[in-house]
Amino acid sequence: MSLAGITLRALLGGVLAWWAAVAAQAPEIPLAAIIAALVIAGLTVWRPAVGLVATVAVMPAGALFAPPPARGAELFAAAFGAAWLLTLWRPLSRRPWPRAVVIPAVLYGAALGGSWVSLLVASAAGVSLTAQPQFLLHAIPSDYLVFSSPEAETWTLLQASAGIGMLLAAVGLTRDHPDLVRHLGRTCVAAAAALGLATLAAVVMEWSAAGYATAFLARYLSGERFALHLADMNAAGSWYALAAVVATALAILSTRHRAAAVAALAVIGAAIWFTGSRSAYLAVTVGVFVLALGQQRWPLSRRQMATVAGLLALLLVAGAIASDWRAGDTGSTSMSARLRSQFLVATVRMFASAPTFGVGIGRYFDRSPEFMSEELRMLYGNENAHNYFAQQFAELGLVGGILFAWLVVALVRFGWQAARQSSAEHLGLYAGGVGYLTSCVSGHPRPALSRPVTGV
Repeated sequence: MSLAGITLRALLGGVLAWWAAVAAQAPEIPLAAIIAALVIAGLTVWRPAVGLVATVAVMPAGALFAPPPARGAELFAAAFGAAWLLTLWRPLSRRPWPRAVVIPAVLYGAALGGSWVSLLVASAAGVSLTAQPQFLLHAIPSDYLVFSSPEAETWTLLQASAGIGMLLAAVGLTRDHPDLVRHLGRTCVAAAAALGLATLAAVVMEWSAAGYATAFLARYLSGERFALHLADMNAAGSWYALAAVVATALAILSTRHRAAAVAALAVIGAAIWFTGSRSAYLAVTVGVFVLALGQQRWPLSRRQMATVAGLLALLLVAGAIASDWRAGDTGSTSMSARLRSQFLVATVRMFASAPTFGVGIGRYFDRSPEFMSEELRMLYGNENAHNYFAQQFAELGLVGGILFAWLVVALVRFGWQAARQSSAEHLGLYAGGVGYLTSCVSGHPRPALSRPVTGV
């Protein structure tokens, strides 16, 4: 590795280690979160692939380890990233990263950073040109993992950067260790099942405190939604949906893990029900269809694929009917579709106000009332776009939006052939990922921890 590469690794790893160290010394961070971060770092120094598996196992429960405003999931990502980068004696990956993924990922990250810098520079009235680099550095608080950041553009940039970093790490490590995909798939299912069981246990405990009253359970039949690890029900539902598709792949294609996968699928299905997320039902439907399309054990004809698509569509309609029965008129599918169409109109208006570079990273929520219909303003006040793709174009304009779309298309295209010829876990993760991306069209599955949460 070149001197420049080693220097960059040391710099990035040092920053992540510093953030993690500040969080570890903060009394606001529970001991369990600190221990988990140390375990992740230690495992990563030992074997990066094992560290990645450990990170994937605990990241979904980040808010349980360290409640908001702390950034529990990002603390674990920082612990993994710092240890991975600072093991300078070991190459990050022994095989070159695929350019088809790395180039759009880096360019999209640059677009996020450019938008963030432009917003800060615009707000730096009175700051001399020579002092602006220091001004930008101070915009990122050293205790970000403890108290987050009050500026939406800053925490959005850092959260997105953590996601891009984990993506690149996963791509590099899985190319070095092909069997790692199997472990990641099983870990995803196990983590979702564990959180699903914890969710059910929490409901039972509340039911017990209520004297096992029938009226208590009726709340969940009449529309009340609940997820233990996330306040955003749609975000929780989308993640459970990804895990459900992986569990389905294991149940169908892996004889060895079939019984455990079916049991996990039952728990994850109950957890999805509690989230009440229609986006999750859509994600599962699309994911299972991709699973049927990609599996090679029982090649399907076009007629059989049409039959499978029809059956899945019926299941999706049944899920929508069940959601309407739970939610009543105020949360019906028709009302949800009507409001989402209004969100789309508002997003188009916002995009039209700054079509080239957008209104700025993280600015959609604060500026949304300027472009909403009167009904949306009355219902929400401020809200995200309920369409993550559209929100990217509104915040980053054509430049950033196209780069984001390029990254998504590259991941879907690059992964298709590899997933079809690989293990059940690999195909399940791919199909679940496509389903998750589908939920981005009808929702906003990335949880915004420092924002109030609403959803339809």
